[in-house]
Amino acid sequence: ETTHPPLGKLIISLGIMLFGMTPFGWRFMGTLAGVVMVPLFYLICKKIIKSRHIAGAAAVIFAFDFMHYTQTRLATIDSFAVLFVMLAYYFILPFCFCDFNKQPFKKSMLPLLLCGISFGLGAAVKWSCIYSAAGIGVILLSVWIRGFIKSSGFAGYPQKLAKSLLWCVVCFIALPAVIYFLSYLPQMRYDLNGRSPIEYVAHNQLGMYKYHSELKATHPYSSKWYEWIINKRPLWAYIDGEQKEQGIISSIASFGNPAVWWTGILAIPGCLYPGTFKKRREFLFPVIGYASMLAPWIFVSRTIFIYHYFPCVVFLCLAIACCMDYLYELRIIRKREIYGFCLVVLVLFVMFYPVLSGYGTTRQYVESYLKWLDTWTFYN
Repeated sequence: ETTHPPLGKLIISLGIMLFGMTPFGWRFMGTLAGVVMVPLFYLICKKIIKSRHIAGAAAVIFAFDFMHYTQTRLATIDSFAVLFVMLAYYFILPFCFCDFNKQPFKKSMLPLLLCGISFGLGAAVKWSCIYSAAGIGVILLSVWIRGFIKSSGFAGYPQKLAKSLLWCVVCFIALPAVIYFLSYLPQMRYDLNGRSPIEYVAHNQLGMYKYHSELKATHPYSSKWYEWIINKRPLWAYIDGEQKEQGIISSIASFGNPAVWWTGILAIPGCLYPGTFKKRREFLFPVIGYASMLAPWIFVSRTIFIYHYFPCVVFLCLAIACCMDYLYELRIIRKREIYGFCLVVLVLFVMFYPVLSGYGTTRQYVESYLKWLDTWTFYN
């Protein structure tokens, strides 16, 4: 299978090595990645807003988003792609908030190195992870520009900037290229066919590009990027035909928790005001991450699906947390409202659980309580 780089499939194979070529075996690693995402999300959130109870509430919101649950239970590579994007942004955070002129260069070397490694691992899973480079680049550029503005009286700024740029070339170009190449080694053992390793990898890149750029196939559950934002069309992934004959709906659809996604429509622009005018520049972090993972899809004309929005959901939940924190500081909301929103998210998760998990339920229940929009398909 050569439509994506090898690393995600290699990670899936670890679960198969442990548990055999069974549904549990091929789904294990993706589900494990989904579990790891929750505490990682909490740590990212805690670094941005400092409040433990709001970071904890946001982690609950993220954990019970429908797409997080559904996608990490399927044997696809998207779980690993999202996890590595999260790690890349987690490791860039210390550099994001530093004073470039005052912080010793050596102190920023390790976070940038770990960010670059995470970026390289993500790229070796799926090309869409490369989109995160735009957000990381904006963060780096903003730190350097702030440093330049404040560099009056600091004669060492040009030298420090030069070292930082050189280190970024190592971390975000050279190292990811090495990681990407190495991910092909297991595949090369069986498939070189007389080509050199470099020729093999180059040929595979051309094949992937041609596959995606020339894809003409259509799909009834495909959707456009702007439809993802409003949660318009789920990707209907599975139905149990035998239970359907017995009048039971056992179905799996990948889409978002309405409370999370529709609130996020307000939360992303809601971060701009305090981030721009109230000196809360950390509130721009989820906006940058969200834009970097969504904007490239605007220019993709081939068939795409709502699960491509999965990386954006991370930053959507971060934006909700930031808005909660800002409104809490202004005393517009209290803990009661924050925990109340978490309860709404949890109730909706339980309510929609049958069409997220394949758990059997009646057609009447699906029709009466779950089909909120005409475009939400859970059976045929």
